[in-house]
Amino acid sequence: MKLNKAFSLLFLTGFFYCSTCETDNKSCRVDYKFEFPVVISPVLDTFQDNDTIWIEIKFPSKVMDMNSQNQIGVDSFDFLFTVGITKFTPATIDFYGIDHFNVVENIGELTRKDLSGVSVYDLKSEYENETHQISFGLIPISSGNFLISFNSVINKADIVTFIKPDCEERIEILFKTNEGTNNNFELYKNNSPDKDVALDGFNYRGSYAFVVN
Repeated sequence: MKLNKAFSLLFLTGFFYCSTCETDNKSCRVDYKFEFPVVISPVLDTFQDNDTIWIEIKFPSKVMDMNSQNQIGVDSFDFLFTVGITKFTPATIDFYGIDHFNVVENIGELTRKDLSGVSVYDLKSEYENETHQISFGLIPISSGNFLISFNSVINKADIVTFIKPDCEERIEILFKTNEGTNNNFELYKNNSPDKDVALDGFNYRGSYAFVVN
């Protein structure tokens, strides 16, 4: 699987800061793989200045582990989600795309992080009634081509303390935006320098491309 270049740098943010990493030797190893749903609305390929693009991540306290096919209780565990926006042309990619949007917080919190060569928002969901939820709006303030993608500070190689503290636990996190459809993959592939991007890599981080006029 090839990750799109526009998010390859954002993918590395987990190496810059990780509050859950562990280094102690453990007696066993468990690898989890979770896919989290993202809803972006309205589902359009073109927006105007001052439109609001709504984004929601919502999932229950039990999530399907794609490796074991078991429902795993995640309760109030913080998966340390981030969202990044890139602005792209056929020749360039700008990893500071969040500067071209105002943010409206609805449910949960967003905190800006400026790292080496990239800016993202940390996403802090609310956990209530056995449901994790974060919802926010993006209001474009300049025109151009943009790509929204999601990540986690937790890298799949990191050892984390999750539900089995005696084991080496690792978590791979994927995002599925709008059920994996209508996310304007061709718009990004045909109008960015990333000509070799594959659809599975685009969808891995729940990417969504659009134009602001």
